[in-house]
Amino acid sequence: MQPTPRIGRWEVGEDGEAKLIASHCRTCGETTFPERSFCPNCRSQDLEEARLAGPATLYSHTVVHQVPAGFSGPMAVGYVKFPGDVIVLGPIDGPPERLARGIPLAVREGTTSVDGDGTPFVTYRFTPVEVGSTRDA
Repeated sequence: MQPTPRIGRWEVGEDGEAKLIASHCRTCGETTFPERSFCPNCRSQDLEEARLAGPATLYSHTVVHQVPAGFSGPMAVGYVKFPGDVIVLGPIDGPPERLARGIPLAVREGTTSVDGDGTPFVTYRFTPVEVGSTRDA
């Protein structure tokens, strides 16, 4: 069986929060996700692992109504800004009509789609943080 491709790496804590594993350039300070073998800003190879954790902020999004086989629609996809101005693209959970630029988002792991044989495609996802919840940061 061929492994399901992934976009980047992440780790999930006991609280269910995910942290994206990024690259931080020791030369110029640029942080990028997914990880890189060299800095796209200055071309340095002096990189270290960095963790991107929520809450992040919704920067921009769109709603996809005609989704490929295996996906549930409509589905929201958007750019999310982490502290340090690192911007990451990913799927967003929740009702699309409740999404607005600037809302806080948590990072979680979840199923994005399912192959024809039932194999789930698991990746990081963004989830709106409910104002006033105990999970707010």
